Amino acid sequence: MKWNPSSILLICLVTTNGNTQALGQVPHDQAPHRNDCIKSVFVESPIADTYITSAEDTVSYGNETILKVKGLPAHKQMSALLSYEVHHLDANYLQKAYLKVYTASKDRGNHLELFSVGEQISEVKTNWKNQPAPQQLLDRKPITDASFITFEITDFVQRHLQDGYLNFNLISDSKKVIDIASRESGLSAELVMEMCTSTDPALVELTKQESRLRVLPSTLNGKMTIQLFKVPAGGFGELMIMTEQGDIFYQIPLSIQDAEISYHTVDFRGLIPGVYWAVLRKGRVMIKDQFRLKPENGSTLLKIDHAFVAETVH
Repeated sequence: MKWNPSSILLICLVTTNGNTQALGQVPHDQAPHRNDCIKSVFVESPIADTYITSAEDTVSYGNETILKVKGLPAHKQMSALLSYEVHHLDANYLQKAYLKVYTASKDRGNHLELFSVGEQISEVKTNWKNQPAPQQLLDRKPITDASFITFEITDFVQRHLQDGYLNFNLISDSKKVIDIASRESGLSAELVMEMCTSTDPALVELTKQESRLRVLPSTLNGKMTIQLFKVPAGGFGELMIMTEQGDIFYQIPLSIQDAEISYHTVDFRGLIPGVYWAVLRKGRVMIKDQFRLKPENGSTLLKIDHAFVAETVH
């Protein structure tokens, strides 16, 4: 599939030297007062997710596009495990946090329970036998016809954000299998954090503009950050990662948050060094930014080249 990025007539904001760490982490005495800040939403995708089952207790299903959860009978139990890396964010900014999972199958009348676990998940090694034990019950929600379930976890995230990693276990009392979208599906469980970010004059000025998109470097390996300004809230936008010639590598659904500014962590695994476009479409809004991937210090790891100056489209 091809798309002509030069046909987009909206002006795109050029990426300079920004990154999410600069906006998410500051000294404690510089954290803004909650009445003197801009509401920003950070949407993190898991660095690992898998499901495990008591029926095959030495197997991990980390490469599947769905996570399976089932409570009964005991010899066929299934649970889903997720890990998020959050060392680039500061709890002093946090106002609200929740985990949003997308469910494909239903078993109305039953529940999903979200527990914390104390260890990171491996998509290859974690299985039923060696799984980390559930620790704290964080939230319990009924299964309905809705396409997603939201778990409130603000207090837990406030206490553990500084740990650098947040790890979860999803358990059900259902006799039927509950299917949840995994990160391999492109619609992974989202760790959503509402943050109170600084009223930096440059940031305030940007919020006065029309809808914008920036590609920012991320401190997480194999990931970049998509920064959105004033995209109409609700539903999903389609993010496309494509070459300069219009060849589309990825089409990723992004849930659009109710905030002037939002940050979405996106994988760029599978891409090679070069120049790309990130294009977001939502309704009548179509915005883009150009970015370059380059090896980091001569290694095989790729990073966003934040010094790359993209051409502004008029």
